[in-house]
Amino acid sequence: MTGRAPSNNANNAGCLLPMGVLFTLAGIVFGGAALLGTKGYQDPSQKMTGGAVALAVACIGVGLIVAGRSATTTAKQAQATAGASPGKPWLWRDDWAQGYARPDWQSEAATRGAIGLLLLVVSSASLAGVILHPPRHRSYMELLVLVLPLGGLILIGQSILIRLRERKFRQVRLALSTLPGVLGGRLRGQLESAFAFPAGCDVLITLSCVRSYVSGSGDGRSRWENVLWQARQAITPFVGGPGTSAPIDFTIPCDARETDASNPADEIFWRLTANAALAGLDFRASFKVPVFKTEASDASLTTEVLEAGEVAHLAGQKPPDAKIATGTSGEGGVRFHLGPARNKGVAAALTLFGSIFLGAGIFWGRLVSGSFTWFAGAIPLLFSGGTGLMLILFALGLWFGQTDMSVRGRSLRIRSSCLGFSRERSVNAAEIQKFELYPAMKSGDHVWYDLRLHLSHGGKVTAGSGLEKSEAEWFLGELKKDLGI
Repeated sequence: MTGRAPSNNANNAGCLLPMGVLFTLAGIVFGGAALLGTKGYQDPSQKMTGGAVALAVACIGVGLIVAGRSATTTAKQAQATAGASPGKPWLWRDDWAQGYARPDWQSEAATRGAIGLLLLVVSSASLAGVILHPPRHRSYMELLVLVLPLGGLILIGQSILIRLRERKFRQVRLALSTLPGVLGGRLRGQLESAFAFPAGCDVLITLSCVRSYVSGSGDGRSRWENVLWQARQAITPFVGGPGTSAPIDFTIPCDARETDASNPADEIFWRLTANAALAGLDFRASFKVPVFKTEASDASLTTEVLEAGEVAHLAGQKPPDAKIATGTSGEGGVRFHLGPARNKGVAAALTLFGSIFLGAGIFWGRLVSGSFTWFAGAIPLLFSGGTGLMLILFALGLWFGQTDMSVRGRSLRIRSSCLGFSRERSVNAAEIQKFELYPAMKSGDHVWYDLRLHLSHGGKVTAGSGLEKSEAEWFLGELKKDLGI
């Protein structure tokens, strides 16, 4: 059981205050110089650009001050709450202590709105420059500066949408029947809302164990999320009286990781999301729920055992939305075909973001090399452009990559190909030590799985990629049956 109190970030958060004051003062000084028309700011366009830059710097400073004060207060409150309930981290949040989990609407809306506003402020100088000096001689690459303000507007729009959803679906909460949820046990509860769902409407519930960590150093630090385990179920809510309720019941493997927020740079949390397609705004709610190892944990309920139960439950029934085609191979065995473009949404998103990163790298590379040296311009080209190129190459694999597998006797032959390049591998059933459904690709709370074969000599072979959970479980059962495992 993780009984450590949350790390005290009050001192770290306090560092934001002096930084915020410095940024604010710098913005005020630069803004005054621009408005007063001191040396270097006589031209009206220079005044506007200088004022925009000064405003951006001052806003960043104010944001750092507000964030520092808020983080300091939050850290002190967390320390006080943890001290009141030692050894019981599921009581360290006020809503958990009262037996429910509140939705993350408020924090999501505030975060997206703040980042969107920051992008607008930071990009205001570049935007003013494009407005005052429109691109000429077909130098449309300069229009890439519009990417940041457009991104800011999109984030602000998402923040407004979350606020509207919060107003439509009133008094949403997740009442917890198990406190905490138990590794090697159950998470039970009741999704409640004052909004009356239409009859026959199904709600898709997803429970995910997520690792949220920071990678890189200095200015290159970024936060990532990796789904370690996930389960999904569709439920029909009960509509009665003034609102709606829906039962929640998940079995959790004992070898999953428990909630652990002791290190903010590398934390584990459990997230339960609920989604339903409705007229107008769709219902979407996300909750953080407490999941811990307790005395009631059953060590025999492992991930492998639960997956085997799910595979057996399918009993060879192919899911209706499965994209794997089956047939007979030329040698007389069973054939499985995973065609190209099975995940068009992810492929399109990667293509878009890859193009943006690649274009931004070329734009900033040209701009910096023109002002300084080619070596300085190679830095944004290498990092931003290189990232974009990798995303595009990965997207090409999703658009055009395909895999053919055939089982004959106790031998599995795997042939993967993309744009004329191919690779073939044969694996004997006796070599396979175990099968693994690995969460390899993620978009929001939607996870696609790779079916990995762990071999007796320690190697791994991917038998299929980009699979839905039910499709992957059915495919796993079919391979085991055909290979005689």
